[in-house]
Amino acid sequence: MLSMNIRILFTLLNVIIIVAGAKICDIPDRNETGICVKIGDCKPYSILVKNISTSSLVKCDNLDDKEYICCPKTGFYVKDKVKRIRRDADEECGVQEDSDRIYGGEKAGIYEFPWMALLFYLIKETNSIEPACGGTLIHKRFVLTAAHCVAGTITKDFVLKYIRLGENNLLENPDCITFQNEKDCADPPIDFNPSKTLVHPEYNPQSWDKFNDIALIKLDHDTPYTDFIRPICLPDKFGFTDADILKITHFRSVGWGRTDYFNDTKPDTASPFKLEVLLPRVDTNHCAKVYDQMATIRINSSQICAGGGQGKDTCRGDSGGPLLWFDLKKLKWFIFGIVSKGSSQCGTEGVPSIYTNVMSYSNWINKTIKNNL
Repeated sequence: MLSMNIRILFTLLNVIIIVAGAKICDIPDRNETGICVKIGDCKPYSILVKNISTSSLVKCDNLDDKEYICCPKTGFYVKDKVKRIRRDADEECGVQEDSDRIYGGEKAGIYEFPWMALLFYLIKETNSIEPACGGTLIHKRFVLTAAHCVAGTITKDFVLKYIRLGENNLLENPDCITFQNEKDCADPPIDFNPSKTLVHPEYNPQSWDKFNDIALIKLDHDTPYTDFIRPICLPDKFGFTDADILKITHFRSVGWGRTDYFNDTKPDTASPFKLEVLLPRVDTNHCAKVYDQMATIRINSSQICAGGGQGKDTCRGDSGGPLLWFDLKKLKWFIFGIVSKGSSQCGTEGVPSIYTNVMSYSNWINKTIKNNL
């Protein structure tokens, strides 16, 4: 990581350029005004998030789907002897360090989405080990994923070997970025063996509807929480209800699934990079009509539909990964869905993908974890 002294120097030198039309905000305890910017564009935030509780930060009203913070127009000094606050379990979830997002692109930065898990399988035909599904860390011993990633057809040709946490770029180890000529590298990813797979008892692998497409993987040992490995927040633990989902206009999905790789390589190739995509929520009734016309697939309240934009979708290899939403009031990320199924032609305009609704399975998740600790 960049040293605290270097980060402070960058902060002192940092000046935010105010774009015409930018929203002005107040920082009461500093008797100062700032501007509302994306968290990743506010360098003082990289100091704040490491040294104070994020609940103390001044949040801006929702301007779009992004997370915004009231950022000082100029940097300010923070003593490098200030100790980083150790977050408790609830505060730890859904929080990521200073973003190094490539804006305008789809590659996620090394600090982003530290709850992402990558499932590696032994492919019987080739005797090789490759990633084929995603998952999400929700507890120091449990990863949430889709049932079809660990049960049913996949078990005929694939054997789950290990679960990787802390990964970003499969082509590099360690993953690094360069900022102001200084190299900042992530910790090496950690592989965990699956000690137990727990599939929802009502999941039917033969059903096209993919109801109850949810499973938990128990890891063989506790995960250490670091800047690159952290759990996501479960919405039920923070008082969310099913009605709250209808207020969300856009979700974000993350994974290493198949992509055109920005046209840099052949199509239908799994991405070596952790990618993110913004997806609009689609009304369940409309989604049901689309799939009824295509393949007589039923959709119910235990599922969420999202996407349907040309070239913007989750795809093969993203299965089991999360459908995420950032709460601007709590400054935390939450998992609301699990990638379940979609069109065989990923990114088909007008055809959203289907996600298991995590809220519908809160009781099962909590009970299963409690009974298998």
